[in-house]
Amino acid sequence: MIKLLELLVDSKLFEMASSFKDARSILINRGPFIAEHILKLFLYPKSKNFNKWKGEVNGGLKSINRILLKPKNKRLDTNTLNKWLWETNLGTLEELKNLIIEFEEGDYKPSHHIDYNNLEELWKAIKALYININKDLSQGRFNDINNYLKWEKK
Repeated sequence: MIKLLELLVDSKLFEMASSFKDARSILINRGPFIAEHILKLFLYPKSKNFNKWKGEVNGGLKSINRILLKPKNKRLDTNTLNKWLWETNLGTLEELKNLIIEFEEGDYKPSHHIDYNNLEELWKAIKALYININKDLSQGRFNDINNYLKWEKK
């Protein structure tokens, strides 16, 4: 049994699984932070913290952009990125609503009224942003969050 474990630990399959596990851990740990900051960019475009939040998003996504899976330096595919970055953080309208409520109960007050019964447009816009970002992350082409924002701070 010990010999089998030693062979498994030295195998490429184990090495790849370990790397995949590490990548999953990075995405799952950074995903909520990135989601919160992306949502803040949408909700508070006139905030004095807007550029700081863009920097936080860029830092998180650039670190994900550098992930290469062993042994062939393969990148995470778009479906995996969508699952771990989008679906686990803002994948439903209810998750979006809960995060907005959390912001409002904390230090952030929206500059405009938020209709909680009509969040679908916001949710779809954020989902489209994630889809485009994840597509580029899967190809190692993410550069800057500004390339994905359809609007600018006024």
